[in-house]
Amino acid sequence: MLWRIPAESRTELKRVIENTIRYEESLSPRRAILCSEDVYPNDYWDVAEGEYILEKIAEKLNSYEIVKIYSQDISSKKINEEINKGAGLVIFEGAGNHHLWATHRKDSNEWVFYYPWNILKIKNDCLPILITSGAHLSQFNRSDCFNWLFLAYGKAVASIGSTGLYWIIHGENLTDVFLGKLHVLLCEEIENKSNLGDAWA
Repeated sequence: MLWRIPAESRTELKRVIENTIRYEESLSPRRAILCSEDVYPNDYWDVAEGEYILEKIAEKLNSYEIVKIYSQDISSKKINEEINKGAGLVIFEGAGNHHLWATHRKDSNEWVFYYPWNILKIKNDCLPILITSGAHLSQFNRSDCFNWLFLAYGKAVASIGSTGLYWIIHGENLTDVFLGKLHVLLCEEIENKSNLGDAWA
């Protein structure tokens, strides 16, 4: 199992370890929250990349209740409301810049952002596994990155994301290569394996 804890204090380290032990001793809800829409609006292929990837992922998670937060529904408030209800898996497909995640509504140039202070507002008892797409969202060697904040604040038990740039393509082939393919395959393994370490392996 690949595990890195970039804790800056004993308090952070203690919280992550205790949450991991608590997670192992409890049943995680089979509920997946899928967040995204149009990563590259107004492109030639007219495919909302984030939603397309998440639809392929949803097909793999047969034992999960799927909650889709797309298009007009997508907002930091809606995302937090659903996480607070309990989730075993939360997936953000979109763009990023170290400390924040973002996407667009379909064919809109207006950004929808999810910030660190939105993470702080989560009030969840069930800690999910977090999967993100977006550049630098897991770049832990600078200041606290987006993915780490979920763990440091005690809002997730584990996270997977990009430490640098991430690569996807446009059009309906985007789940055949690069990160789109990786996330679909990973979620297929999560469906079929009993723990994240085995799924990642």
